[in-house]
Amino acid sequence: MEVRAEIVRLYLAQTFTISRESQDWADVVHVTIDHDGIEGRGEAAPIERYGETAESALAFVEQHSDVVGDDPFALEEIGARLAATGGEQAAKCALDAALHDLQGKLLGTTVNRLLGVGRVGPRRRGRCGSATRTTWLAGRRRPRRASGGSSSSSAAATGSTWSASGLSGP
Repeated sequence: MEVRAEIVRLYLAQTFTISRESQDWADVVHVTIDHDGIEGRGEAAPIERYGETAESALAFVEQHSDVVGDDPFALEEIGARLAATGGEQAAKCALDAALHDLQGKLLGTTVNRLLGVGRVGPRRRGRCGSATRTTWLAGRRRPRRASGGSSSSSAAATGSTWSASGLSGP
């Protein structure tokens, strides 16, 4: 199997801000694993706080590409060889994602089916028209109404959902 990696700069649609920084772009590592002309692709974002950079993740993939071996279905063995080397979790994640993608393509199925994760409920269309399958609860659950009382209509009190297409009401 041939392993290739590159650093890709992703420009964010909105500035990402947390207490210690703001950023308008993120450098990620893209990994491609080629097996008999079929390519599996994976991506991961190194976290600077853990001593990882896109450059260090790229160097790790280039230095340890032989760890993948030649059997894309030997995930446990590959995982054990990767675990024997310290650090660079983002690089390991990108390699793992590329291997799973490659397995799905070799078997003619999707990664979620390969992993046994089925679709739950009907497919919904988000604000952007994209199909979303997952919705997370953000905030507290809707408070129970006392008899004759009313509940607050704020997002924090009623619970809003965050999906791949944005924030929406209950």
